[in-house]
Formats: sequence, C-alpha cells, structure tokens
Amino acid sequence: MKTKTALLAMVFLVLVAPPVRAQSNEPPIPASPPDNKYVLDELDWLTNDQETQINGIIQRLDNDGLAEIAVVTLDNCGTDKLTFRKSLFNAWGMGHTNDNDGLLLLVCWYGGDESRRSVEQEYGPGLNGLLTGERTDQIVQDNFAPAFRQERPGDGLVTMVRTYESIFRGTNSNQSNFFADYYYFVILMIIWLGIVVAVIIIRQIRGTSNISKGNKRKRKSRHPDRELWWYGDGGSSSSGSDGGGGFDGGSSDGGGGSSSDF
Repeated sequence: MKTKTALLAMVFLVLVAPPVRAQSNEPPIPASPPDNKYVLDELDWLTNDQETQINGIIQRLDNDGLAEIAVVTLDNCGTDKLTFRKSLFNAWGMGHTNDNDGLLLLVCWYGGDESRRSVEQEYGPGLNGLLTGERTDQIVQDNFAPAFRQERPGDGLVTMVRTYESIFRGTNSNQSNFFADYYYFVILMIIWLGIVVAVIIIRQIRGTSNISKGNKRKRKSRHPDRELWWYGDGGSSSSGSDGGGGFDGGSSDGGGGSSSDF
C-alpha cells in the first residue's frame, strides 16, 4: 500500500511540476517571421514604412543570392548574449544553405539598462572577408548609435541595413578602396616581373654575345691553351634568389560577430 501511494505521489509531482524552461531565467528563442519577412520588432522601434524599407532591401539581397539578413529587437536576450544570438541564428537557419551568408542584427534592450543593452551581430562563414568583428562594431557606432542618441533608433536600423547592402553589392567605399588597392598592387607586381624578365633576357643575349666573341679569339690565338686558361672552359655564373611571394590567406571554421554597447 505504501509503495502504491509513493508511486502515485511521484506521478502527481511529474504531472504538475512546471517545465524546466519556465523555471529558467533564460528567454525562449522567438519564432521566426513569416515568409518574405525578415524583421521581428518586439520593441516597436520601427514604423511601418521603416519595416517595409528593411524587408524590401533584405528581400532583394536574398533574391540575388548575396545574403540573408534578420533584424530583431528584443527586451531580453538572457544572461549570455553570445550564446543566445548563436542559438537564434541557427534556429532560424539564416543564410543560403550552400553559402552560409546569414547576418543577424539583434538589439538586446533590457529595459534600457545602459550596463546591459547592446547591439549583437552574428554572421555566417560565407561572409568572412567581407565582414569582421571590428567592422560590424564600427557599423553600429557610425550608423545606429548616433541615431539612437537622437531618439531615432528605427532610422539607425534602416541605415545599418543600407550600409550592409552597399557592402554586399560591392558599392561600399571601403570595399571599393580595398579592391582598388589590390589591383594597384597586382599591376605593380606585373610591371616588376616584366622588368625582371627583361633583365634576364638581356643578360642571356649579352652572355651569348660574349661566348661568340670568345670563340673568335680562340680561333685567332696562336696559344689556345693559354687562351683557354684565362678564358675558362666556357662556363658561366648566375645569381638568383629563392624569394617567395603571395598573400597570407586566412581561413575560419565559422563566422564571427560583435557585441556593441550604445
């Protein structure tokens, strides 16, 4: 009898006990927006027009296969924002399947607590090279932070998305300068290699000419052995270097991101 009572008590406790998640202080991962939508604005910072602008920009990038961006504003991102943003990124499956070119722009508000609020960003490995942690943080400081201080956080988010659009389409000034510098370097390398090849050809021509003159002297000399002694056995010396060149290509097993206070 006691055994049955104990078993019934255990079953009762299991049934009425609240889920583990409900007891945790960590917030649940929100559901993703509906199809063709890329914004979840729980803080209600975006006007309808601003949200339409953002969705339009991101959808064009998505359709062109350049990137998939999600813009999310939440009051609570938990105690570990890095883990939360990664979990949100993966749960939503941001980015094209074969390219891993997703980008999450996540505002964590915490009721406006200056010691906790931040803009969290996470991007997939397909955007490595275009984006770095330093660059994503700078985009927040240059675009979102000034607008937020002027009480225009929605405008700041729109400007951030437009900035990323410029980067992904290759029209960003910094990106353009990078490629300009790269091609300038390549052109200089081609010119340098041309000079090296020209010098090698000239030396070969001169060497052939000297050998020809030497052979003529040999034929005219009355003492060929002496002539050969000072002239040598027709050998030649050359100099060179084992210098290597190229770029230090980096690689990453995953993407990156940043956490920016504002």
